[in-house]
Amino acid sequence: MAVSFISWYNNIKDVIQNGGMKDLENHFNGQKNDFSRVSLLLKQPEIFDTVVLKSFKPKCKKLSENARNLGNKQFANLKLVDSMKCYSESISLAESCSQELALAYGNRSAVLFEKKEYALCQADINAALLNKYPSDRVYKLYERLGKCYLELSLYEQASEALSECLQCIKVSDLTEDQKNTKLQSISNMVKGCQENFSYSCLNVQNFCYVVRPPVILKKNTIYPSTSEALKIVSTNSKGRHAIASRDIKAGEVIIIEKPFASLCLPECYNTHCYHCLTRFKINYPCRLCSTVNYCSISCEKESWEKFHCFECEYLGVLINDDVGLAHLAFKIITNVGISMLLSFKENNSFDDLKPYSSTDYNSIFSLIGNSELRKPADLFRRALLSIYIGKILCLTNFCSTENLKIVCAHLLKHIQMLPCNAHEVSELQLKASNYKDSELKEIGSAVYATLSLLNHSCDPSVVRHCYGDTCVLRAIKHIKEGSEIVDNYGFLYAVESKVIRQSHLMEQYYFACQCEACSNDWPLYQDLVAAMPSFLCSKCSKCYSFDSSCCVTDKEVLNFQALHSKYSSAMLDVLENGNVTSNLSVLLEYLDLLSRKAILPIIHFNNCQEIVKLCFSLQGNCVKL
Repeated sequence: MAVSFISWYNNIKDVIQNGGMKDLENHFNGQKNDFSRVSLLLKQPEIFDTVVLKSFKPKCKKLSENARNLGNKQFANLKLVDSMKCYSESISLAESCSQELALAYGNRSAVLFEKKEYALCQADINAALLNKYPSDRVYKLYERLGKCYLELSLYEQASEALSECLQCIKVSDLTEDQKNTKLQSISNMVKGCQENFSYSCLNVQNFCYVVRPPVILKKNTIYPSTSEALKIVSTNSKGRHAIASRDIKAGEVIIIEKPFASLCLPECYNTHCYHCLTRFKINYPCRLCSTVNYCSISCEKESWEKFHCFECEYLGVLINDDVGLAHLAFKIITNVGISMLLSFKENNSFDDLKPYSSTDYNSIFSLIGNSELRKPADLFRRALLSIYIGKILCLTNFCSTENLKIVCAHLLKHIQMLPCNAHEVSELQLKASNYKDSELKEIGSAVYATLSLLNHSCDPSVVRHCYGDTCVLRAIKHIKEGSEIVDNYGFLYAVESKVIRQSHLMEQYYFACQCEACSNDWPLYQDLVAAMPSFLCSKCSKCYSFDSSCCVTDKEVLNFQALHSKYSSAMLDVLENGNVTSNLSVLLEYLDLLSRKAILPIIHFNNCQEIVKLCFSLQGNCVKL
């Protein structure tokens, strides 16, 4: 029996050190591929016979009732925010298709009505009706539903809901006098509706922010997630990487990509949809556990059918730190499905992968994991982790024990690949209206087939921002035709010293960075000079600055001081007021000019890049707390 991976792993290590499973490590070190590695380990009874214990937070009728009762007290005292939290907790804890769930939805709909969230109120009423809401009280829901539609001027829907209310009043728990009074009141409302008939669909938006990613007008036909300004090439020294097929201006959208698989961080389970990672206003819980939540019933359904049914009862062990990104590997495998895994044939040819689709498992499988560079002990641990995860998939009937080797081999591939290729999904969190103190927070992790093809630079030419779990990649400097388009793997020259950057990159990504910032050992941000920038004269090749003479005739350079003044005003307006629309074009013009003609590094360039990043963050996943 195994509760956590780390305890099971340590037990295996103890057995080996005490003379059990003789020569296993030596035999393991001689294996040349992932399938042979997991096959060898699965031959050991101590490993094959492992049973992972369930670990999850089940529903609880009593706790659900307690939370709902507390919510009732808060609602009676007009504490809408507190009552909403209590009812949402009650919904998470209530058993699926139970009266407790229906009552919690019904009560939360009352709070939403008071908060004038009429579309969300309607959604909660429908959820209550789908469950076992008491028939003698259901008239209350139809009355509230009718009033929601009236507030939205949807008179035909209001008439339908109120007419249903009239029927339900007849079988309600009201006294005869109360019934007659209520029937008269509702009948008058129905008449009012019939005088103002109109019908339209109610669009339910259960999001704290509406994310509308930009669009790419001219796409690359081979790499459909990218702009035609990008092309992928392959060399022996750099492997697959992206270069500009034309000049790219600062601010241009280069890639828009949905992930092959994504995961919400545990600390965000009560605020973000476990399926699409969008921050919701109200939660819709998993049908079995009381841990994860969704933005809609449809997201819950899709999540359950695709993968959550296989992980739900083992979520407690999967979210442990000792499992880490292997949980994302688990989701990749469940998204693919057992049929695809059993029929999958590895394709090592780069050309044969075209067209390169973000939803094609071949694209994900082709991402490198640096297996040949890993130490034997690292591979051994990852192989055991793949078996630990694979056993969960067996126990939940995703696969049979006969197919376990194949499943574990794929898991091992991704457990090596993800530390080098997974991306964070982030959200800008604002405190009141103080844009200076805004903070970019990680809310999840994801794997993107196309974004993973970009190489690293400590002075990147692009930046990533998230819209839900969709990632948008934009240029944050001018990129010349033929130049490599480079991302950043988390280590910027302005923030960390060259020694630290090189050490981390070698440890996690297995390469020594040779970008310009590393080659020339560019200074940290605090050591950059705050003077006006210098430009290289295209005629005499001398360095031109505004306190020296030169033959420079470049109008952009000569007019730079005026542009700098506009930039300073724009930066201040963004920081103080969050005004992106009227300032972004000036900021991008300034950034583009400096990256084309100024001598870098210079502090004004870094400052402008950071403000531009903030502008893009304000347009994506962004919430005021």
